[in-house]
Amino acid sequence: MLQLIERQRELDIEVEDLKNKASLAKINQAKVMKENRVKDKIVEEKKREYEERQMLRFGNLVDLDSLEVSGPSQVVLDLQRRFTKTE
Repeated sequence: MLQLIERQRELDIEVEDLKNKASLAKINQAKVMKENRVKDKIVEEKKREYEERQMLRFGNLVDLDSLEVSGPSQVVLDLQRRFTKTE
């Protein structure tokens, strides 16, 4: 009987410890989510600034990744041909 009472006390302590850990985990999760929202706002602001600069410089948005992959346009190739023919 004494063993059962002792085991019950151990289990009560363990349950209380698990509740505390769960509470701390929720607090930590909320903190991380808040940090993520702040970082997302910063990223959006930087993206907006970048797009505004592109609009001011080029008059429209330019997809730099597609420029790197696509190579020279037909207009550029025509101009290159014309330049090499005139030499």
